Amino acid sequence: MPDRKALCQSLFVLRTRIHWEGLLQELGFSSGMTCWRRLAAWCEAGVWDRVHQLLLNELRSRNQLGWERAVIDTLPVRPGCLTGRESGPRPVDRARPGSKRHLTVDGQAIPLAVSLTGGNRNDVTQLEAPLDKSFGCSSTAES
Repeated sequence: MPDRKALCQSLFVLRTRIHWEGLLQELGFSSGMTCWRRLAAWCEAGVWDRVHQLLLNELRSRNQLGWERAVIDTLPVRPGCLTGRESGPRPVDRARPGSKRHLTVDGQAIPLAVSLTGGNRNDVTQLEAPLDKSFGCSSTAES
């Protein structure tokens, strides 16, 4: 399947929230599982991080980011929605597994940075990483 078709079909699934198997071949769709595997491969390869960085760089060069106001927030993610080593116990769920997404947006709600941690991590301890990503700096970089 061509990458563009896989991308369009994946975006359709993500936007409409249908199941991957819901892509009906009678309507011109290809295999939902093929799209899912392609999307997972792109995630694993870091494609979306690179695309996000390119978009932010373009917005920065055009001075279109709303730096006058930014918001950092955390969203708990139910177990089963995400898997991997980032998952951890959530204190409010008595050590059941879960995760948190930490998101930084500018004044126009443009996502500047996203990070994923275990659900048991305190939000305050995760403040530095999204700020570093948002402002393009690194606390580990040598001055």
